[in-house]
Amino acid sequence: MLAELDTDSLTQRLVGTVIDGKYRVDRLLGEGGMGAVFRVHHTGLRRDLALKVLRPELTSHAEIAARFDREAHSAARLEHPNCLQVTDYGTTDDGLKYMVMQLLSGRELTELLDEGALPPERAVALALQIARGLEHAHEQGVAHRDLKPENVFVTTDHEGRELLKLVDFGIAKLLEGGDELAEPGAAKLTRAGMVFGTPSYMAPEQAAGGDVDHRADLYSLGIILYKMLTGAVPFESDDLVKLLRLQITAPPPPLPETVPPPLREIVGRLLEKDKDARYPNATALCEALVATRSSLSGSDPSASASIPALSTTAATNSSLSASASVALPTMSLGPAATQPPSSSTLVPVSGVGAPTLAPLLPGAPARRGPTLPPMRTLVVAGVVGVLVLAGLGLLLRDDDDADASDGSVAAAEEPSVWEALVPPSLELPVAAAITGLDPSALQEIDDAVLAGRFDVADVKLSAMEDEHPEHPLLRWRRGKLLDGQKQYADALSAYAEAAADEPALLEDAEFLSELTSLLERPDLRTAAVQVAIDKLGHAGHKFLLERVADVDAPLPLASRGQAVAALREHEPCGALIDPRRQIAQDLLQAKDAQEPCEVADQALRAIEADPDAVYLQPVADAKLPKKCKEQKAKQRDVRRTLVDLHGPPKKKSGGGRCSGLRGVFGRGC
Repeated sequence: MLAELDTDSLTQRLVGTVIDGKYRVDRLLGEGGMGAVFRVHHTGLRRDLALKVLRPELTSHAEIAARFDREAHSAARLEHPNCLQVTDYGTTDDGLKYMVMQLLSGRELTELLDEGALPPERAVALALQIARGLEHAHEQGVAHRDLKPENVFVTTDHEGRELLKLVDFGIAKLLEGGDELAEPGAAKLTRAGMVFGTPSYMAPEQAAGGDVDHRADLYSLGIILYKMLTGAVPFESDDLVKLLRLQITAPPPPLPETVPPPLREIVGRLLEKDKDARYPNATALCEALVATRSSLSGSDPSASASIPALSTTAATNSSLSASASVALPTMSLGPAATQPPSSSTLVPVSGVGAPTLAPLLPGAPARRGPTLPPMRTLVVAGVVGVLVLAGLGLLLRDDDDADASDGSVAAAEEPSVWEALVPPSLELPVAAAITGLDPSALQEIDDAVLAGRFDVADVKLSAMEDEHPEHPLLRWRRGKLLDGQKQYADALSAYAEAAADEPALLEDAEFLSELTSLLERPDLRTAAVQVAIDKLGHAGHKFLLERVADVDAPLPLASRGQAVAALREHEPCGALIDPRRQIAQDLLQAKDAQEPCEVADQALRAIEADPDAVYLQPVADAKLPKKCKEQKAKQRDVRRTLVDLHGPPKKKSGGGRCSGLRGVFGRGC
């Protein structure tokens, strides 16, 4: 069966054969973890083309097969000099998926940019070609969603002029009004909450798994143009979490002063975090680039002349490599091989000889340094939903700890990935895939806990904990498991540790609901206050405020005192504490204090200084120990003063008085 063939066998099987009655397979150009690219000859047109095939064993993988089909559907819509043309696609009788496209001689834009920054005039000329390709794609209802130098091919036209072509529409999205060619299952590839693309070139909304439209491509082009002008991308890190956070939150480092102001303005607008602030479409961008090109003084001959001797290396950068991807569910598709040089190359997606991340930029954008491991194309499946981007970072950050930023990447604070990417539910979290967890394994644990199969959940969770010790999402799962086993104190501790490690989890609706249920357990009231103080930081303040204000089920004196002290350390929270309520509660609970007489004396002195009517009932109801004779006498004096000023305490409708604080601060009598 074809599905059982490895690449060598597939090559032997295909070379020399004719596919679909017209494509004679001549030789292998390159291969990767997901498939291979062959040089073919159209026997009718007598024309050499490139044929890309999906590995037979992957055709049964619905998501991968759908992605392959999506690339074919998307690219087949495009007929423009700046877009690689897919001329045919289909499935052979024995199930082999293929697509046929132009055979290009040249090199990736990556190789050109690796030579260093370009003169502004040439950068504008190249960016204009990319923008025109995007303009056409967007007009056809196709957003690329993975635009990067590896997916821009530098070749020449029939007159020897430099020509750029957009390739790899493998994760392209058919925009609204252009989805008539989509397969019924194609929506799975673009559902909300999924993150596709390459982090170094990814738009903020794309990095967050939010709604993506054509303006994400404009942001990616802004990154490419920035690299053309500086020799480096604006945001770099070998830490994928940090890199995504930078795309979402950090301003790009300033461009060199040598970049003309009109071009600086174009780059700045392309790199706006808010997509509504970018150019509305590629047409507007093209107009701006044309105007800027005209305004630039002088000219660079290379901007319009043919490019220097083009490399004719073979397809060592096969678009079908899976070794540079992170996919859900996790799959190991093996390393990609390379082929000897030939006179042609086809580069539809990302390379097997993958591009590299340049060193972190502390202020010299054009500086180059040692390369880092191959860039990974991120394909992360999150849950359906809108990602909360900004609220948590603002709410949970201590103003005193917020460092002033000078606008550079190096000076930016480094919140966690959850601070930038917080979906409403993390059952299949973006953060899990980014930090190396298998979301399907997390889901299996959740399902086992929900079904009461705690032993199964424990085995699976323990194995993951061994591999990823102290991971916040695993602490959360441990809390779920302990809660299910009714080990509530330990469960609360696990949730607290998870929240302490990743405060942004507190913005997740599911996590917060589960934690709140534990915090509100009557048997955990004291422990809950301690957790809120020690582990939850600013996020615990609302809970503490509610607890110290609760007169129906007041906290023990010591716990309430700790909570009040913690809240008063932060002025906005301290201002929300009603001091009269606390003074009255101190007096009522003085008998439980280690030093009851001292506590009562302080409360009575405060009431004596401010004899408000709210103290009538608490002063009447307070029970002081016999040893506090002086304070008991003061209590009687203060009570008489209050009655003289305000009259006796109110009585409830059925007779008797309202006890404690309920008649004043509580739900009433």
